[in-house]
Amino acid sequence: MAVPRRGFLAVTALDTNVERVHTFGAVAATQFQGGESAPVTPALFTVRNGQITGAVDVVARAVVPPEQMVPTS
Repeated sequence: MAVPRRGFLAVTALDTNVERVHTFGAVAATQFQGGESAPVTPALFTVRNGQITGAVDVVARAVVPPEQMVPTS
């Protein structure tokens, strides 16, 4: 799951394919930088039974310049 900006939610099934995860992360980072609404975070989240179980920002950090990152905590 990704919540890159206010009013935008992206969800995909958990995947162990690194290329697909990076593609999903790039989509989230692009939306984060899009500017259509307030940015939230470029991080990806893992969810189980409706609860956030983890956050992954390694993909976002590869795409979004550090000065544009918003803290995820």
